[in-house]
Amino acid sequence: MSAITSLTPSTKQARSRFDWRPLLLLGLVGIGELPLLVKFFADLWTRPQYDFYPLILIGAAYLAWDRLREQAGVQFQGRRLLGAILLTIALLVLGLGNLLLLRSLGAVSAWIALAGCVCWIGGARLLRTLAPSFLLLITIMPPPMRKDEAIALNLRQWAVWASGRMLDLLQIPHVSTGTLINIAGHRLGVEDACSGIHSLLAVVAVTLMLGFYWRRPAWRIVTLMCCSIVFVVWANVLRIALGAYLIEAWKIDILSGSAHELLGLVLFMVCIALTASLDQFLVLLRPERR
Repeated sequence: MSAITSLTPSTKQARSRFDWRPLLLLGLVGIGELPLLVKFFADLWTRPQYDFYPLILIGAAYLAWDRLREQAGVQFQGRRLLGAILLTIALLVLGLGNLLLLRSLGAVSAWIALAGCVCWIGGARLLRTLAPSFLLLITIMPPPMRKDEAIALNLRQWAVWASGRMLDLLQIPHVSTGTLINIAGHRLGVEDACSGIHSLLAVVAVTLMLGFYWRRPAWRIVTLMCCSIVFVVWANVLRIALGAYLIEAWKIDILSGSAHELLGLVLFMVCIALTASLDQFLVLLRPERR
């Protein structure tokens, strides 16, 4: 009974020391951002090139937890002025998004508002601690004015041209027109998935996430991301060329249906494996300091 009595004051002190104001701030900001943010994610779900975004959200949350776990015991000092400025900017962006019916501004506003809350609670030091998570979230924000669709069109045209050169080397008769390859009576349409825009965004985002998880320096992360783009582009060119060859030689179609989806998943895993192998090669060339 005495042991229980001795623990009671400390328990009350621990409860009294608990600061509920950060949770209240996050809750109020979340309520304000939620309607437009829900519409943003609903729109993002309809765009196949961003169907990996749940993985990025989970990865960003894990990176934040991992960095905060390392900083256990560190005293963060909030910066109310900087936090208030960022929250004001987020409110203006949110109002503009609702006025112009731009769902993408919902994600931008939420990102700025979250940064403002972090600064309000823990200042610039906490913001630097959570910087990997904030940078990772940018990968699921589409560029303005649907520039990703223009990139997809350019990738399709380049993929058709490059695969046509490979078919010339294999001496397979074909005719390339725009984003179509005519071969053996078949018209192969090179869609976004074949051109690499789907796997390109996913591989770059996962590479960035792994770079942060492995604690790689900035120059190495940038190198890995640039090389991962090369891996994805050429992997999809090989997929188109191989699909055309199999149709010509064996009447096997791997560029449509479930075979196409399965091959895309395999190429995604191969590109990630190549990126991880390159990372280990760079570690051997230039070991990191502990």
